[in-house]
Amino acid sequence: MSASRGLRAVALVIVLSTLLSGCWSAYYLGETNPTPAPSEMVGVWKHVESDGRQTQLELFADGTFDLKGLPSLGLDERGYDIVADWTALENASGTWEIHTYSYSTDLRLNSKTFSEQLMLIESDDIIRLAFVVSDPDLKARFLLERTAASGAPE
Repeated sequence: MSASRGLRAVALVIVLSTLLSGCWSAYYLGETNPTPAPSEMVGVWKHVESDGRQTQLELFADGTFDLKGLPSLGLDERGYDIVADWTALENASGTWEIHTYSYSTDLRLNSKTFSEQLMLIESDDIIRLAFVVSDPDLKARFLLERTAASGAPE
């Protein structure tokens, strides 16, 4: 086997391994992995449906949070799109912290009865919080956007 043929074979194995592993970017084109300071996260974050139903997450400067009205989240029968059950709402209070990795930045919410890891996504200079259902590569997300700094009028 010639050297160039051997290099092509190695390159092919690497490409196929990457494709078959199912590891795609968890971000859409134009989205980035933000790394905000904790002070930039403090405030009210909301998801509002067209009919007015909403989820609200308030992050406080002391590292605590209040979450109100989070629906039970799942995937549709195809396994790609979010389905929110607004008849089963969750409320929680606890602590929050940011974890930064080379591939993503996460916001961790913890309490005695609730633990969730939200992905931070930035596009068009706006940071959003995403409850990710299933594999992040599927991009099935329930997004919250910041509406006000903590203590500021909404």
